[in-house]
Amino acid sequence: MKRDFSRELTVTIGINTIVLSDIYSIKLNGKQLEQLPFQASDLTIRQATSEFILITAKDMNVADDGNAVYVTLDSVYRERVRGLCGSFDYNANNDL
Repeated sequence: MKRDFSRELTVTIGINTIVLSDIYSIKLNGKQLEQLPFQASDLTIRQATSEFILITAKDMNVADDGNAVYVTLDSVYRERVRGLCGSFDYNANNDL
């Protein structure tokens, strides 16, 4: 399938910013990652399957397959997040 657009996902975790441009371009703090998995003390970026890139930090996982983003947060984030993923406040009526 040929895409007629460019897609980019930016994830900021602490002092690190990860940019996924399509499924094959991954930048960490502005520098292109040449090889996966990437492991730092508090961050892992790896190719989880042939389609998914998985970003793992202490209390969260972000999975991207090029079409959708899946975010899993530890309960420490309860009622501390806002945005497209909802507010994580036990009220499904205010989530997308």
